[in-house]
Amino acid sequence: MHAVRLKLGLCLALLLSGCDSPSTPERFDPVGTLSFTYQGATISGTFQATGEMQLSSGTVPQPVTGATAYRQENQLNLLAFRTQAASRGDAFSLLLGEVTTTGPLQLSPLSCQQQASASCRIGFFVPDLDPAELTAVPDISVLLQKSYVLVLGSINITSRTELRVKGTFQATAFRANEQSLQNALTISNGQFDLPVQPQQ
Repeated sequence: MHAVRLKLGLCLALLLSGCDSPSTPERFDPVGTLSFTYQGATISGTFQATGEMQLSSGTVPQPVTGATAYRQENQLNLLAFRTQAASRGDAFSLLLGEVTTTGPLQLSPLSCQQQASASCRIGFFVPDLDPAELTAVPDISVLLQKSYVLVLGSINITSRTELRVKGTFQATAFRANEQSLQNALTISNGQFDLPVQPQQ
């Protein structure tokens, strides 16, 4: 009888403790961070962007240092910009395709060419960019001439909620107009902890 009372008391205590500490709803934190190191034949360095990024026209970043994630239909995209001297900066974008859970993802630029948007995973690194080129309708041909395209590599989503995504990545990128091994860029130690912008 004593054992039964003890079990009932324990169950009641657990039940009440659950009632005393309800789960707190997640709050939206607009500050994001994204970083990586890059090494190539002509450029090398560290990219670090931490701050709040406002998007204009849906997906075009304001020319301030910051990082964010946003949804475009069912696809999740990462975006970061780092301001430099003389009103210029470095831009980075990673298109993740459809992300439904945590775990590893592989870059898949061929899926983008086949218009398989759910599995289209590709990235772009554009160093020394004039923010004026990031207009509502940017000239894609001009941007591609300056871009390194991430075509080989992987992303690991370590945490994902409706309002935040975290993970790591590494990749090999090539100049969009000069895809040769001499122009390869190695991207390593990639990390991100980003707010997911509410869909407009």
